[in-house]
Amino acid sequence: MKRITLFILLLFSVVAVVGQNNQAVSFTLNDRDRIIKNEQKLESLRNEMNTRFDALERKMDARFDAMDARFKAVDARFDAIEKKTNTRFESLQQQINDIRSLLYWGMGIIISIMLFIFGFIIWDRRTAMDPLRIKTENNQQTQENLKKVLIEYAKNDKKLAEILKTFGIL
Repeated sequence: MKRITLFILLLFSVVAVVGQNNQAVSFTLNDRDRIIKNEQKLESLRNEMNTRFDALERKMDARFDAMDARFKAVDARFDAIEKKTNTRFESLQQQINDIRSLLYWGMGIIISIMLFIFGFIIWDRRTAMDPLRIKTENNQQTQENLKKVLIEYAKNDKKLAEILKTFGIL
């Protein structure tokens, strides 16, 4: 396989060497005119391409400027929205602080009222119990006095002494 490839390669190189003409090519005025025309066409194409590229570049610059303006407008809107949002949050925070302050005051007032009521209840019980205590002491004193009187009277009356004995007073 290598031999065949080598042979074909050798054959092509021999054909290429044999096929070459060693004659000098003459350069004519027609050839020179064609080259000049080609250079002119090439130059006009280059100028046309430069013009097109410049126009395209200006068009792209205009579009990029328009996009920049849009981005700036969007940024301005976002900044406005952010300011509104911050204002709303600050307003909400102030409302929350006001409610918290109101709650503290309300709880303080309620606790104060409860303490006042508790103190009033204690004072009222003491003032209400004093007359009852005095009355009870008076009743006990009266009862003791009646007992003494009955015991003294029972010393003279036998029937009363029996009644007092049945009730466990004597």
